[in-house]
Parts: sequence; C-alpha cells; structure tokens
Amino acid sequence: MAELSGGGPGPGGEGEAELGGSGPGGLLIRVTVKTPKDKEEIVIGDGASVREVGPGPGGRFKAKQDQLVLIFAGKILKDGDTLNQHGIKDGLTVHLVIKTPQK
Repeated sequence: MAELSGGGPGPGGEGEAELGGSGPGGLLIRVTVKTPKDKEEIVIGDGASVREVGPGPGGRFKAKQDQLVLIFAGKILKDGDTLNQHGIKDGLTVHLVIKTPQK
C-alpha cells in the first residue's frame, strides 16, 4: 500500500502528499486531483495503480474506495489500471467524483 512520505502545503498553497508505488525503474510524477470542491496535488509513482490515487493515506477525500471515480481525458479509470496505461504524466490533472453512498 502507498505510504505518506511528505506533506504540508505545496508551493501554490495547495495540500501536497507524496505516495510510493513507482516500481522498478519508475519515476515520481506530480498529479493534480480535482474534486468539485477541492484540489490536491500528489506525488506518486508513474506505475502506481488508479486505486492508489483515490483514497491515499488517511482517507484524504473522506469517502470509501467504492465511492471514488477517477476521470482522465473523458474516460473513467478502472482501479486495476496504472497511470502509465492512461498516459497520465507529470503535471496533468485527473478529476475525482465522489458518488453518493449506497443505502
């Protein structure tokens, strides 16, 4: 599972977290995760799975994993896919939608 290696405000005043998961020969990339109400910049391995981006350490988006949906370039990302598979590179933005909980 990903570990929190750093944190605190980033250069733009946004929260920033650093996550592992780059794997052998992988690079760390900076990705902006936007929700309708918030924006957070994370540093994560380019080989990390989509699942690692969503909740992160400490449940940063305050929702259960099955409520989180990541969208990049108009496509819904599947949990098992990697950032590399979708062409997510350093400096790009992914959108996070939090579905309403099932009753």
